[in-house]
Amino acid sequence: MFRLTAPQSSVLLGVIVLAVVVVSLLLSFIRKKGVQRYYLLFMAATLVLGLGYLMFYAPSKVAASLSEDALEVAVPPFIKKSWAYQDISQAYMADWTATDQEGLRPVQRTMGTSVGEYRTGWYKLANNQKALLMVNGTRSICLETASEVLLLAPDDLEGFRTALESKLGFEIK
Repeated sequence: MFRLTAPQSSVLLGVIVLAVVVVSLLLSFIRKKGVQRYYLLFMAATLVLGLGYLMFYAPSKVAASLSEDALEVAVPPFIKKSWAYQDISQAYMADWTATDQEGLRPVQRTMGTSVGEYRTGWYKLANNQKALLMVNGTRSICLETASEVLLLAPDDLEGFRTALESKLGFEIK
């Protein structure tokens, strides 16, 4: 399993948002009386658990896995999908800042997360193709299928590249 860790800036942002929410709710809790306190407590617990899941737990599970016959990409809570190796028509190293690969630059997020150069989820590319991104930067492995493009760059990009080459049966250049 090849994971992609969230950048520290997004973790820090999550901590700040959660702290502001908790402090605001505590101040409201002090002012309320009776049954209103219990409603507020229920709403606060639900909000803190939901934000905690979206900002800390889900990003820790972003990964690409290579099984015997398929590549599986998990980007909770948005995507968990697999592609058979024989469905991958092309595989190459990509950098969307290069002039010959500008078409791979993500231009619109359709369902996913984006903090700085960290991008996970579904995006529309400059060449109007639909793409699944799992990157933290501009350099990635580009996999093309008949219907979509995958831009994958787990933390161990070279290890992922080597493992994927052995599954695909050809070199990724």
